[in-house]
Amino acid sequence: MLGLSTLISPDIYGNAAPFMPQVLQLLCALSQRSVEIQIADSQKQVREEQAEEDLEDAAIVEDEDDDCISIGSDDLDDDEWEAQNDDDDEDRNLYESPLDGINEVMFLVDRIEALGKANPQVHQQLLATLSPECSTQLQTSSNWVQEQAALA
Repeated sequence: MLGLSTLISPDIYGNAAPFMPQVLQLLCALSQRSVEIQIADSQKQVREEQAEEDLEDAAIVEDEDDDCISIGSDDLDDDEWEAQNDDDDEDRNLYESPLDGINEVMFLVDRIEALGKANPQVHQQLLATLSPECSTQLQTSSNWVQEQAALA
């Protein structure tokens, strides 16, 4: 999505103009889906945090007859656990990219706004080629970007 969004640029637009309506239609659909996924992820995170708080608030009832009976365990000791977590962090770093910090929907909205500022006539022509559904998706994405900016 980031790569396609870079086509929405005053510098590149002239060469890609014949394909821009299709590219923008695709970007509208992708941005709408991305917003849906991000909203679902944030709702899931809120539910998980609430569940953790509920578990923390639950009363712990201990049996007084245990008398500290030690049960053998195969659990990792602290050193082994830290070594395993260090390996997990190294593996996680292999999959991280500098592009991970870029929100693709915000990037798309920024590119469209930049085109509008640089060349309002081309911007209007491009938006005029959009289907009503795509226009709605683009407006929804733009509204979501504004909401996220207000939260930050």
